[in-house]
Amino acid sequence: MDKEKIEKAFEENIKKIKQEDILKVLTNSDNIFEKLKDGPLKEFTSHLNTLLAMLKDYKSGDYKEIPWSSITIITATLLYIISPLDAIPDFLPAIGLADDAFVVTICLKMITKDIENYKKFKEQQQNFIKQAENYGK
Repeated sequence: MDKEKIEKAFEENIKKIKQEDILKVLTNSDNIFEKLKDGPLKEFTSHLNTLLAMLKDYKSGDYKEIPWSSITIITATLLYIISPLDAIPDFLPAIGLADDAFVVTICLKMITKDIENYKKFKEQQQNFIKQAENYGK
């Protein structure tokens, strides 16, 4: 696996992301979960769930406190996972998803702060809901 080549291609893909790509990811999210069952992506399950939630909340307008650059990184990452034909074709046993895992790792490093901010937002949202429920009692 040529990591430099994958990283360069990934960075080029980030630059090409458009709004409609977000919808493509969200409508094909079942493909992502299918790839999480086994192999190297399994260890990224919680991270990928967070990335998908961030994208859904951004698309719905519930969460706008994230730069477009981070949205493009998330979208490019998830599109890469959805695509069966990437640097290492997914159908190759044992190594087919290794490049996908590498791309997820790059993504997580690039947007660590935005992920932390999103988790704080979700925690505040949950606290607000709990307070509202308790207020009515």
